[in-house]
Amino acid sequence: MADVLERAHRLGHEVFAPIAARGEPGRLNRPLVRALGEQGLLELVFAGSAVELCELREGLAHGCTEAETALALQGLGGYPILNPPFRQNGVSLQPNALWLDVPLSQRLFQSSAGAAEFL
Repeated sequence: MADVLERAHRLGHEVFAPIAARGEPGRLNRPLVRALGEQGLLELVFAGSAVELCELREGLAHGCTEAETALALQGLGGYPILNPPFRQNGVSLQPNALWLDVPLSQRLFQSSAGAAEFL
């Protein structure tokens, strides 16, 4: 499993850092996310073991922090989509037909802290 750590570290320096350097700070770097997918790292977020995920994130953090952040955000955003129905406190958060008619920019989610957040 140490090969995941070493591979992520190497790819971070050699592949992702140059792509990240061309990105605009504070904006989604689509070429960086595409490169993560092309290297097979996004698949590990959902299909890998917990240890592999930790090694992947550690290796990327040392090699290219922007790539690690992009990977983490893809995992956070993709989990509920790839694993429906998502449940929180016994309530299903799976979208219904009415929900799908609402544009993404207008969808709100009630967090467990009670604050409404845009999805």
